[in-house]
Amino acid sequence: MPEERKKYLEKVSFDQAIFIKDAKVFHQEFRTNDAVYSVMWENKNMMLAESFSYKDERETFTYQDKLLSMKAKSKKFSFGPYYKIDIPEGPQNEDSIYYFIK
Repeated sequence: MPEERKKYLEKVSFDQAIFIKDAKVFHQEFRTNDAVYSVMWENKNMMLAESFSYKDERETFTYQDKLLSMKAKSKKFSFGPYYKIDIPEGPQNEDSIYYFIK
């Protein structure tokens, strides 16, 4: 799944995001027949979350203070993750979108 997600990272652009007034967030989404990739920002410099669904799998990444803070994986239509990890503060790895958009 990480390789599939990387296809969309190059396309992420805050300038192309849509403002969702009720949630007070900016949102950008890319869809294909078997994948959905979405990104949410609080403002231009503050990523909130990133989600990638591919077939029946979903990965969710949450950010706090420009750092990846949590990564979770779940099955489509399930209520809880089967894998969740809190990311300690420190250097960002390839799981973080900030690793790619510098």
